[in-house]
Amino acid sequence: MIPRHLLPQIPSNQLDEFRDFLNGHGIRTKIHRLPVESLKPIQKHINRAKVEALKDDPMKLKNPLIVSKGGYVVDGHHRWVAEKELDE
Repeated sequence: MIPRHLLPQIPSNQLDEFRDFLNGHGIRTKIHRLPVESLKPIQKHINRAKVEALKDDPMKLKNPLIVSKGGYVVDGHHRWVAEKELDE
């Protein structure tokens, strides 16, 4: 597991720009739905207060997660935990 401060923090208003950056560097991206239980975390620490706040306001969960080809959450760990707990 990786500490949060070493992982990318991509502001929601820059997701399209980030995808363009990846595509421009030969990293193909696509958007599709995956079951939350199929994903794996790489972030070591989760802020419970942030997760609870996300669960209380589902509109904050609308932004996509960034997931590697292997199913690892690269960005959006708090949203992933919130979605996973809401699905249970």
